[in-house]
Amino acid sequence: MLTRKEEKLICKYCILPTFALPAFGMCFVSAPVAIVLLAIDGAFLRNFTDPLVIGAEIVLPMVFYMGVHIYAQFSYAFGTRSKRWEALVREIAVRRGFPGYIAEKYDSTTGQYGPKEQMTFDESIPLLMRNPEGVAALANVQVPSGKNLKRFILIVPIVLQIVCFIPQFISSAQAMDERREHATMVLEQLDAAFVPGCEKVIWDDPREMYQNSGYAFRAYLPETDGCERICLWITVEEDGQIDSIAYYCDVNVERTKDENLALAQQSFEKLHGMLIDSGVTGSTGAVTQIYEMPEELETAFRNGSYYEPIDCNDLWSDGERAARVYWSYETHPQEDYRESDCARFHLLICKTRKRVN
Repeated sequence: MLTRKEEKLICKYCILPTFALPAFGMCFVSAPVAIVLLAIDGAFLRNFTDPLVIGAEIVLPMVFYMGVHIYAQFSYAFGTRSKRWEALVREIAVRRGFPGYIAEKYDSTTGQYGPKEQMTFDESIPLLMRNPEGVAALANVQVPSGKNLKRFILIVPIVLQIVCFIPQFISSAQAMDERREHATMVLEQLDAAFVPGCEKVIWDDPREMYQNSGYAFRAYLPETDGCERICLWITVEEDGQIDSIAYYCDVNVERTKDENLALAQQSFEKLHGMLIDSGVTGSTGAVTQIYEMPEELETAFRNGSYYEPIDCNDLWSDGERAARVYWSYETHPQEDYRESDCARFHLLICKTRKRVN
């Protein structure tokens, strides 16, 4: 009569091989599942997880499944060769009167198999040791299918992996709503400040569509007698911080150089005044400052032609380099200049992505 422990050992070696291949396959399923979940969290909910956490969420399930695979393979391989297993198999074979296998014997001299012969008891035991199902049948042990256990070990970790992301998704969605609300409040403040003094104000409404790349706010001053277009373009980040501000002022080639320079500086100061009245601040105060036109640009503009572009790039706003300032005069060559074309002054102020020493 077999003990309960011996029956469990027989069942174990019958079931273990069925876990090895599925567990190995699940290694290549868990990683894509984690990547998809992280992509959803990052792309749609804009919650960028720490790289160490990302690595753990991808690697740990793979380690678990690979551990199951290795355990199933090695436990079966070494267990069915152990002295304990051999003694149990011999005992069952003796009790049940196992006659031995009938098999073709290999002739090493000719390199061929001979006719089937009855193998001796000792010759049959190694084969029987590697056949746990045969041992179970010989001992009349009912081997469970193990389907429920297999489902639990192979499927539950994936389910837990998905379930663990749910609180993170909820937290990310709440954070996204807070960013959307703050961005809406900032854009509404800008709208209230610019509408009274501008001919047209256009801005992206976060309530209509959430944009990871941020929102554009455009304000146009009434056109002058010379039909110059003067506008301000503000990029508001998804969390309501001002990322960049661009000032544009058309240049009328029929005016004098000094008149165009004065119009640009006055228009930019007027738009900047409205920005200050809105009470909106950037992530750094340097972004919302107004900057005098550099002497280099004024001199080049006065001495040059209306059809020669001028760039004054890589100007830092202050010693800490909190914002970068770009002044330029944009135009077209005279031979390509058409009535529909326009020259303009352009001032771009944008925050730096990192401090530069």
